[in-house]
Amino acid sequence: MSDAIDFVNSRGKPLSLYLFTDDEELKKRVVNETSAGSVVINDAVIHVSHYTPTTHIKQRNKKKE
Repeated sequence: MSDAIDFVNSRGKPLSLYLFTDDEELKKRVVNETSAGSVVINDAVIHVSHYTPTTHIKQRNKKKE
């Protein structure tokens, strides 16, 4: 896992980081040792459903008012 963490940290901050594991220590380690716009553990659908293009358009339109 050290190689994966090093890989993430050697590049620009990713928009999202997805981790699939049941290991509680690994979850803590990845969250503490990396940085991303969002971190999702053991799920992908929740993240996708939270932000949709129509949500973005509604938010932009509210700012214009």
